[in-house]
Amino acid sequence: MGELPPINNVVKVLMKQKRITQKQMARALGCVPSSISHLLKSTDWKISELLTVGTKLNENLLSHYLPPADNTALTELQDHLDKSQQQLAESRLAAQQQAAEINILNARLESLKEALSLIGGK
Repeated sequence: MGELPPINNVVKVLMKQKRITQKQMARALGCVPSSISHLLKSTDWKISELLTVGTKLNENLLSHYLPPADNTALTELQDHLDKSQQQLAESRLAAQQQAAEINILNARLESLKEALSLIGGK
């Protein structure tokens, strides 16, 4: 990853893209425009400032400084979830088939009991 741009430059670009003036930003943050001017000259921001300004810009400013996500773990979890769901579906199908077989056997048992009672058995 190359050299990262200073946060104040990132915010200036975002403000320009979104057509937000320093005065508007100051009003949104409840401070005076000179505070925003000072902040936009500084390259050393607190996390709270990143979060507050980012919220007003509807941007996650921290994401500009994070490496791309490694989706390997997520892919492995998704594969595991898919296999588990397949096993669950197969287990449910097997349980339904067993229930159907039990119903058939119960029906046969009742038929045999009825036949036995007709021929004089208990």
